Amino acid sequence: MSCQHQRPAMAYPEINNSAGAKWIKNLTKDRLGTFTGGRYSDINLSSVLFTHRVDNAEHVKLQVWSAPGLTKPTFEEAMKQKYKPAKKTNHWWKVSVTIPGYWQQYERVQFEFDPGCEAMIYTTDGIPLQGITGGYGGDRRVEYIIPEAARKKGRHDFVIESSCNGMFGVPWNGDIIAPPDMNRYFSLASADLVVPNQEAWALLWDFHTLRELIDTLPGNTPLQNQALVAANEIMNVFNRGDPSGIRNGRKIAETVFGEGWESKGAGIYDEGPKDAQVWGIGQ
Repeated sequence: MSCQHQRPAMAYPEINNSAGAKWIKNLTKDRLGTFTGGRYSDINLSSVLFTHRVDNAEHVKLQVWSAPGLTKPTFEEAMKQKYKPAKKTNHWWKVSVTIPGYWQQYERVQFEFDPGCEAMIYTTDGIPLQGITGGYGGDRRVEYIIPEAARKKGRHDFVIESSCNGMFGVPWNGDIIAPPDMNRYFSLASADLVVPNQEAWALLWDFHTLRELIDTLPGNTPLQNQALVAANEIMNVFNRGDPSGIRNGRKIAETVFGEGWESKGAGIYDEGPKDAQVWGIGQ
């Protein structure tokens, strides 16, 4: 008696004749570097981080007094000096900003101040509010959030002291213990009143977090691959002319971070195992 093998009706296809993407992992990882900043900053995510930006005399008034030599005057001493009108040049700054009325509709208004060096923002009474670190390093912090009361009032006055040094001084060769570079110059790159696109910034931090997972997790682990797929798909759905691409991108990030993770706030730390296992290895 002969036995005839019957082919299943729904056999898995051995050949796919249609076009399909062939995922080369290192090329996909390299592609992620084009989504923020760089040569494509006029069309990638960086192009939608701010809804408005103004720096004209109508909305931003700057007055400057430069301390002589290498002196470091106190706030009280600086306020007694004669200030002169200033533009984005190369100190002690008196700043007055006028917020356009229609900006009341936005969640946040910021003053972006980038002197390329360190600075401190004060109230007009001399109370320190926050520090500023200019430049484009990993320690960059150039945003001062306009208080809600001042935003509703439509005007805000404050004082900025900018010190011509970077983090840990001005070493002449990049080594923080080296002698200072006495010929180093700093320029005021921005003194702008801006409205940040909060949702776009949230997507930016989502994307940065995914990239950190990709770059730091061991190669070819499930979570690393999941993060890489999500980051790549975020780039695919983004379109600078379509705000829905930002919302869709954030939903894609939730496939890695967990659905609705942001709305949970600190409560998210109550999820997962209650007793963590920690090992310490080394001397």
